[in-house]
Amino acid sequence: MSNESIKLLAEKLKALCDENGKEINTERTSPILNELGLLFGKRKDKVSLLQSAGLLNAVLVRQPLNSQARLNLDDLCWKILNLARAQIAGESLTNISLSVAEAFHKLRIETTAAVEKFIKIPHDVDPEDTFSLECRKIAEVQSVQNAVTQKYTEIMDFISQKCVIMMGCPPCKFTLLGMGSIARREITPYSDFESAIVLEEGQNFTRNQERCLEYFRWFSVLFQVILINLKETVLRFLAIPCLNDKTDWFFDAYTPCGVCPDGFAPHSCKNPLGRTERTNEKPWTTELIKPISEMESYLDAEEDVKNGYNLGDLLTKISFVSGDREVYDEFLQRIRRKLKDHSHCSHQQVLSQISENLKHFDAFAYVYGLQATSRCDIKRVVYRSLGLFISALGRLFLINDCSSFDIVQKLYRMQIIDQINAHKLCYAVAVACHVRLKVYSSKANQDDLLGQDMHYDIDDSELGVRLGDIVGSKSIIDFFIITYQMQQAIRKEDFRANLNRYLAPEPSNKFLVLYYLNFHERLLQEWKLHLMKHKEEFSFKPYELWIRWCVAETYRRKSLYSESIEMLSWFEQHQLAINNPALEGEVKIAAALCLLEMEKFKEAQQFSNQVRPHIQSLSTSSVVKSDQLRRLIGINADCKFMLKQYAYALVAFQDALQYFSHPEVPFRELRKVGCLSKIGWCYFHLGKFDLGINCLTEALKVGKEQKTPVAILCRCYWLLGCCYFKQSKYSEACSCLKQEIHLRAMFVPKDKQVYDEKIKRSRLAIKRMPINSCLPPGGSACRFDCALSVATSDDDILPRPVLLCRRA
Repeated sequence: MSNESIKLLAEKLKALCDENGKEINTERTSPILNELGLLFGKRKDKVSLLQSAGLLNAVLVRQPLNSQARLNLDDLCWKILNLARAQIAGESLTNISLSVAEAFHKLRIETTAAVEKFIKIPHDVDPEDTFSLECRKIAEVQSVQNAVTQKYTEIMDFISQKCVIMMGCPPCKFTLLGMGSIARREITPYSDFESAIVLEEGQNFTRNQERCLEYFRWFSVLFQVILINLKETVLRFLAIPCLNDKTDWFFDAYTPCGVCPDGFAPHSCKNPLGRTERTNEKPWTTELIKPISEMESYLDAEEDVKNGYNLGDLLTKISFVSGDREVYDEFLQRIRRKLKDHSHCSHQQVLSQISENLKHFDAFAYVYGLQATSRCDIKRVVYRSLGLFISALGRLFLINDCSSFDIVQKLYRMQIIDQINAHKLCYAVAVACHVRLKVYSSKANQDDLLGQDMHYDIDDSELGVRLGDIVGSKSIIDFFIITYQMQQAIRKEDFRANLNRYLAPEPSNKFLVLYYLNFHERLLQEWKLHLMKHKEEFSFKPYELWIRWCVAETYRRKSLYSESIEMLSWFEQHQLAINNPALEGEVKIAAALCLLEMEKFKEAQQFSNQVRPHIQSLSTSSVVKSDQLRRLIGINADCKFMLKQYAYALVAFQDALQYFSHPEVPFRELRKVGCLSKIGWCYFHLGKFDLGINCLTEALKVGKEQKTPVAILCRCYWLLGCCYFKQSKYSEACSCLKQEIHLRAMFVPKDKQVYDEKIKRSRLAIKRMPINSCLPPGGSACRFDCALSVATSDDDILPRPVLLCRRA
């Protein structure tokens, strides 16, 4: 195979893709993918043959009636059977795939119908009825998950048996293991298949070691080709060198992500062939075709953790799929014995993994982040934020069960948690599984992203509401409360001895979740109920204070400023009794934001100047202090800008910008875009157009990378066009205004675009712009300049929804 030919084809393909690596016209790219598939198919190494199968199936995804691609795939399958020295080389791998596809189609229809019947629990139900409904939901979800797992396993067993028939009698006994969600009995009809092959110990393997390994390597190739022929293997998973290896530029937007073998990228490779390519940074392989003792050694092999996943942890949660049951049982017993014998070492590894996972799957950070993002990964935000930690508890307490439901019930039987906490955790697991099943079924795809590519304004995120629509708003609220409290519990040093006590949630958790999920009406309803219940029992406990802060902020978000100020005044009256530095800072900022949003700019400016030294003196963490000071400085800068003090505003915005260097500042990059754009606006008003252009260009660069709300990008493009116009660079100005129109048009209905004021304004500006022409005195440039001065007024540049410090 000519590497030069492949390189040329890849460059040709790249020229037919957009800046994100997505094909513009599949009719033109399909022939190139076909040629690449043929070139990879000329090789004899196993991974190249799988990559060839992926490329040819990608052609058929794009052109289902392409008979030549279908013949090429049949030829490739025939070649693979011959290279594998299969005893039945005339079998059709594509026909087997059709049978598998039909089985999955039936399973998906049945699962979708079952998921639609899952109960949605309403608010304001009596506690006894709520408990009963939650038990019903747990039973429904668990029943469906067990049924899907059983049927999925049967289909994989069918493929395995077909491969044995084609390859002939195995040279030694083996078992095909399932790992990940199939082992936890939480798999979906759209999930990929994480697997390994364990071989028997003894003379059969020792005498025929190379023959055994080669047999099962080709067995794995046949198995994976059958899965790839389902046409649900995204090309990225195959780590094709010219597309998605080191540069990773190609984005396969057309192949649905569904049932497929786990990939060959360094961070995956949870398939029998495993990681086959060495790199300078990761000079090892991780083949998952091993005899029992060698596979067992992966439990504490450090290099496998560096691949990007913990293989040792994966191998502690396995299920039998196919092959010899005795081999599976022996391997399982040896794993359990080793974990028990090395429990202290294992505990330290698990605790270390928990600490790492708390950084990357922080439930509170996820809830907080749902305010400002337009999309969320439901696998990370919902499924893993709970499942990873229940699995870790299972390992810590030497529980052999794999299912999250079973681990929780075992924790209850071991009296580590009580019945109430066991019920709550099982209910949260049921909600997580419901979300995943519902999202996949509705998309007919293993697509974890919920939401849209971009949203219009910083206040437009409806992801909390979207999640609530899937399973019911009460269930998603309860899920985050339970998950957040569990993560808080395992942050305690002595949580193993006091897990049950630490799982008891504080009342403020519900209010914080409601606030950050944007369920504002519900929060105010809960506040009324809270007042009725605790009217005579109020104390200055931290949770009571945080509840009042949530209520004050909710009033502000709903523009009920008098109510918000009244609540904030309560904090001022009881300042000595509060003794909570972090909360004290938040209260000061909330008061300043109220003044700013009420357009009391001088008062807000004076207040922010007054409380800044106080916040600096508070004994809070560096992250909290950095974030609070940045927001306070931003409020001050906004006030200066609105008061037309542009030189002072510029200094203040630049001062705020330095706080975005802290890696743990929430929404750091998003807020940086807003700050940069305002610095560019200040430069425009000060007549420093070159500096404005530089700043706005950087804001757009960062903004595109961070999926910044469209409204902010539009204003950047508009003002960039204005700066270019002032420099008589009319082509550049026109291009920027066209970009602005294009972005706005994404969110304005077509029938209303003609009348939309901002689109209308930009179209008029482009029409009057004197591109490549001389201007008579008082001509079109004067008219445009007049429009420019109106369109860049303070109200247009700094509308209330996009204030830098809008978010608390």
